[in-house]
Amino acid sequence: MTIMFVAIMTLICQQGLPLLTTVAGCDRRFRSLYEGINTISIWEVLDSIENLPLPDHTGLMVSVHDSCSYRPKPQVHEAVRSLLGKMNIQIIEAQFSGTKSICCGDNFYGLIPLEGRSPLPKETGQPNALSRRSGLLCILY
Repeated sequence: MTIMFVAIMTLICQQGLPLLTTVAGCDRRFRSLYEGINTISIWEVLDSIENLPLPDHTGLMVSVHDSCSYRPKPQVHEAVRSLLGKMNIQIIEAQFSGTKSICCGDNFYGLIPLEGRSPLPKETGQPNALSRRSGLLCILY
């Protein structure tokens, strides 16, 4: 990290200013590295914009896979679902979502060898309950 970056982060923390994050992992990283940091996600900001022009997707059904990095931030889960609702998108909740979401493993990508790991449902030919629904999209954020 550069001295300038550390100085900016220190100022943000001291002033109590929120740090806008666009990536869940970065949000978690900043919260873990800087005591007292206040982060806000792009989803929360977008959801707070009155009359934000959004497309109409009436008839579309989706399932949302909440990032495990946002597990302690239900306000982000609510903002994502609110934005989908504003676009008339029907949400089919997964069994493990929101504060109970399951990590997709991205934190370990490239660190854990592929051999010896448990096969994914797709690889075993055993789809999960959501993937059996015809026409259902899954949104990951």
